[in-house]
Amino acid sequence: MAEPIVRPAAGADMAGVRAVAGHFGLLDLWPERPDFVDAEREFGEVLVGEVDGTIAGFGGTLRRGTVTHLGDLFVLPGHQSSRLGRTILSRLLPAGTPKVTFASADRRALALYIRHGMRPRCPLFYLTRRPPGDQETPEDADFPASGVADMRAADGGVAPGGADFRVPGAADVGVVPGNADPQMPGVANARTAPGDADVHAAAVLDAHVSGGDRTSTLTWYAGLPGVTLHVSDSGYAFARTAGDQVVIGPAGGVTPQDCADIVLEAANAHHRTAPIHGPVHGPDHKPVHAPGCLPGPAPVHGPGRMPGRMPIHVAVPGAHPLLALLLEDGWRIGDMDTLMTSEDVMRLDCYIPHPDLG
Repeated sequence: MAEPIVRPAAGADMAGVRAVAGHFGLLDLWPERPDFVDAEREFGEVLVGEVDGTIAGFGGTLRRGTVTHLGDLFVLPGHQSSRLGRTILSRLLPAGTPKVTFASADRRALALYIRHGMRPRCPLFYLTRRPPGDQETPEDADFPASGVADMRAADGGVAPGGADFRVPGAADVGVVPGNADPQMPGVANARTAPGDADVHAAAVLDAHVSGGDRTSTLTWYAGLPGVTLHVSDSGYAFARTAGDQVVIGPAGGVTPQDCADIVLEAANAHHRTAPIHGPVHGPDHKPVHAPGCLPGPAPVHGPGRMPGRMPIHVAVPGAHPLLALLLEDGWRIGDMDTLMTSEDVMRLDCYIPHPDLG
């Protein structure tokens, strides 16, 4: 076997990269191109490991300001434990800058990331909300619909570091010309793509909670088919219809409550059921009762299907108060990673990452 060659991915390599990605099921939520690998090539870096003329592995990153998000490091089974992954990673991660990744349970990968300066921060749970009307399993019957969401702490709900932060101009963002859809009262015409002002407002808050600016990446994402953007003066949430599924994220808010409100607004917009409402436990672990249900719908922009029978996916950090609420409401854990960072750059109680874009 020849010595592996690690180099930047070229256009001719992308079929091989996607073959590796497909082997690990990474493209299940990306039924069409462009996909997250295209985003990594355009806004970050993709390296391939070539063995005997065949792509045996690849790694990909995305940038948020000075933060490097390691989105992918995958090596085909026949080439694992050959130092190929280690070589790719050593060339992907810049020295002296913040790093983030979502690590699987593979102990070899966890050790590798720790050696590169990252530390486990909290679990990252991949949750799924089933379409209404799906047959309940016996365990589902123990989880009646509960609801959201007043997670304001006793101090009035201001999250640390967020007291004076508001999205500049966001209060005026979100009115898209056109008739409101009769199936989504108060929601702007969902056939209109998110505008630059909407994306900019979301990007400002996203930089605050995710650790760095990625306006270009979010602008690219907002332009994809099926993407909608929910914005308010204190929260944002992207949602994308991908085939017969919906993916929510990235999303965030000035406070945990703001983040919860906008995420649930996005979820309810794609789900034929009553809005989630009711008591939850706030960040201080004291039960707090909402006065009724979620606030009125935040503006929604972008092409997309109307609410229907589609599963909804969201990645929730274990530190986020929204996690317990969603589980109480019947969402299910499909998988779990470990969120790792080299520095404390993310506000994990106010941020919902995208599973692939961070």
